[in-house]
Amino acid sequence: MLQKVKSYSQLFIAKKSLKTLLKTNRFESEALMKNYHRILVENNQLHEDLTKGSVEGKNKLSKQLIDSFVELREQRHDEDFYTQVANQWVKK
Repeated sequence: MLQKVKSYSQLFIAKKSLKTLLKTNRFESEALMKNYHRILVENNQLHEDLTKGSVEGKNKLSKQLIDSFVELREQRHDEDFYTQVANQWVKK
C-alpha cells in the first residue's frame, strides 16, 4: 500500500512539474519522459513498440501516462516525441 501511495505521489508531482518544465526546459522534460518510458518498459506496462504491456497501470496517473505513449506511438520517430507525450499527459 505504501509503495502504491509513493508512486502515485511521485507521478502527481512529476505531472505538475511537467506543466512548468514544458514552458521553460524542454530538455529536462524530455529526459523525465524518457526515464518514465524506460521504467514502463522494464515493468512490462509498455512494450518497446509502444503498445500496452501485460501489466496494467496501478493507478489513474500511470494509466494516463501509458495511454499517452500508446496514443502517440505513430510519432515515436519524431524529434520532439517525448515532448508530445508530456503535453498529452499533462492535458489529461
